[in-house]
Amino acid sequence: MNCDDVAPNAVAEQYVAGQITDAEQDAYEAHYFECPHCLDDLRTLQAIRNSLSARTRAANQNTRPRWWSLAAAVLFAAALGWWWMNRAPARVEVRREPTTNIDPNAGRYARYDQLARIEPSPYTESRFRGASEAEMKFRAAMRLYAQNDFTGAVPGLAGAAHLDPQSSAIRFYLGLSELLTGKDADGERDLRLVAAKEDALQAGDAHYYLGLALLKKHDADAALGELRRAIASQSASSADAQRLIAAIQAVEGKSGQ
Repeated sequence: MNCDDVAPNAVAEQYVAGQITDAEQDAYEAHYFECPHCLDDLRTLQAIRNSLSARTRAANQNTRPRWWSLAAAVLFAAALGWWWMNRAPARVEVRREPTTNIDPNAGRYARYDQLARIEPSPYTESRFRGASEAEMKFRAAMRLYAQNDFTGAVPGLAGAAHLDPQSSAIRFYLGLSELLTGKDADGERDLRLVAAKEDALQAGDAHYYLGLALLKKHDADAALGELRRAIASQSASSADAQRLIAAIQAVEGKSGQ
């Protein structure tokens, strides 16, 4: 219950007259204990009623005619009307929505999010037969990867990586699949393991995808560092890394204007 419920429904008057339900009474009392304005109205109304009740009792004790009780009731109604017309209006609390602070970097970050979109690296299944258990798990998982079912590929790739923790190829596609399924922390961790092996065939591509992951986190400086390492490795991602560096630098240039 609030002030908007009390006045139109004459809740205070019914409360004083004892004509209110238990549920309404509980709600009204809970409200006026926290609302000084409604509490003042109630006290004024009770004072008027108590005063007139006292006059009525005195009249009855003096054996005055019955019309005196009726006159007292009329007087109470008139006093109630006067109180209603002259009572202070309820103070309406104006709630203002908090001002949203606009991030000055919002436009730059939005552009980074666009540039950081990750596309799956192509994969061609090896024709080699008689592979190990890890290799068989890897191939089965990569069939799902080739169908863009990266969520389905992750458990198999994780199992293959557990069986063969030294395989850069398995770890690379595991990290990439994790990035593609939103497991950014896991993906970044696994790609760093691959990137640390500079002699691995997938090291340069790992640097490139690390650059995308860092750009997604809006860490442009760290992203540029990984992209430059990708170029230095002369990997298949070198050309994409060069284009992405140019795009990041363009965004940085615009943000500085």
